[in-house]
Amino acid sequence: MTPNQQLVEFAHSIGFQLAAIIPSRPSTHLQHLEDWLDQGCHGEMTYMSRNLDLRAHTALLHPGTQTVLALAALYKQEQSDPFLPAYARDADYHDVLRARLKQLVRFAETLVGLPKAAIKARGFVDSAPVLERDLARLAGLGWIGKNTCLIHPQLGSYLFLAEVCLPFDLAAETPPALQPERCGTCTRCLAVCPTNALAKPRWLDARACISYLTIELRGAIPLHLRRALGSHLFGCDDCQSVCPWNRKAPTTIEPAFIAKEAFQPIDFLGLDEPTFRAKYRKTPLFRAHREGMARNACVVIANTRQREHLPALADTLRRDPSPMVRGHAAWALGELGESELLRDAHAAETDASVLEEISRALAEPTDRQPQEQEEGERS
Repeated sequence: MTPNQQLVEFAHSIGFQLAAIIPSRPSTHLQHLEDWLDQGCHGEMTYMSRNLDLRAHTALLHPGTQTVLALAALYKQEQSDPFLPAYARDADYHDVLRARLKQLVRFAETLVGLPKAAIKARGFVDSAPVLERDLARLAGLGWIGKNTCLIHPQLGSYLFLAEVCLPFDLAAETPPALQPERCGTCTRCLAVCPTNALAKPRWLDARACISYLTIELRGAIPLHLRRALGSHLFGCDDCQSVCPWNRKAPTTIEPAFIAKEAFQPIDFLGLDEPTFRAKYRKTPLFRAHREGMARNACVVIANTRQREHLPALADTLRRDPSPMVRGHAAWALGELGESELLRDAHAAETDASVLEEISRALAEPTDRQPQEQEEGERS
């Protein structure tokens, strides 16, 4: 067995379903990224426009890199969740996969008979300027679907991607074959997007993407997009859940990725910063911060008509230290037709942005539940 084969086999043995080694070479995807950035589709993710030269070539990102081990781990869940995507329902995958990348680096050290200091291999998982999907595509792990996700013909698209940069040549004489694009005429992912963020195949405008709005956006969710969030508390799997390639894909058997706890929107109201940190620091939800999760919870409670949580919304409007969160609580109460609570809060509120949200909610009654009841009585 060649060193290439041994390293790939070891990757499989520690939980990576897909693994392939390719020579380090410049990305063919950089122009697409630059066009996307030029149109502002990255929103507030300014880090996406930094270090483009490093993104273009792993040998620049990690000097000395000769080959790259591209990896993928399956995380598809048996049961769906109304509020969270599949990857966000248990341990933070970054922590899980980083530990495995360290194992791979140690194995590579043994494989080539060099001390770790001489190897200087480095692993990455969604945390460095790496064009991970393009690397995975070049390694033959899948093709880029119209939903912009990497799709494998047997495993689908519920895949965590990672890579290890290696300072020695382990590439096989025959490089892995590229996967042909197999989306065909299907446009289900484009059609299902609640906010039309997938404007065209393989072009995602993050500014309208629910995952961006609920995770990366630090400010207020644009008013015209709040109802479209529906029940999405954090992230969104819609463009993956409708993909035919995921229909028969297997579910994960990795204990660390199997959901063990169900979260509710109400869980994120009334938390102070230390409590939020203690409860969620080791989960993907921590990425959105306390304010972001509380903001999202207000929107989802309104969209899903959870009137039993009106007291929590009212308390959030009165007491939350974040004006952004108070503003979204005001919007939610307006959506639920609670004018009296809004008027009481208006008298005590001092922040201009929150007062604007309250005034708008009072001026535009939008309670859909009473309207539906009235229509039923008239009929």
